[in-house]
Amino acid sequence: MSQNDFQKDVRGNELRPDLVEQFEWQTRLAHDPQREHVGPVYFYLTKGRHTLTLRLKQEAAAIDKITFLRASEPEDYESAMDRWEELGASDSSGYLEEYEAEAGWLKNDVTLCKAR
Repeated sequence: MSQNDFQKDVRGNELRPDLVEQFEWQTRLAHDPQREHVGPVYFYLTKGRHTLTLRLKQEAAAIDKITFLRASEPEDYESAMDRWEELGASDSSGYLEEYEAEAGWLKNDVTLCKAR
């Protein structure tokens, strides 16, 4: 049975595969959880000491560090194209990679559902 094949019941229906929780360190930038603002989140911090409060809604988390950094200005298109070409990037027109949705290797919830 291949990675994309699913076990089936006696009627031939595909069974939901068991989930295996895998822990890994991740680096994330702050974002608007309601997705009303796309792009970097800015904090204006005055000189001195500040208190940061984190609230976890569902799961526990291990936090190694929190870093505030200066947001960089986006690169203009022409400069980005020149840099990508120097790195060997090429036209990807016609490239297609298909994935089985139920065989997702990484997800952040126990179900796959439409984004709000």
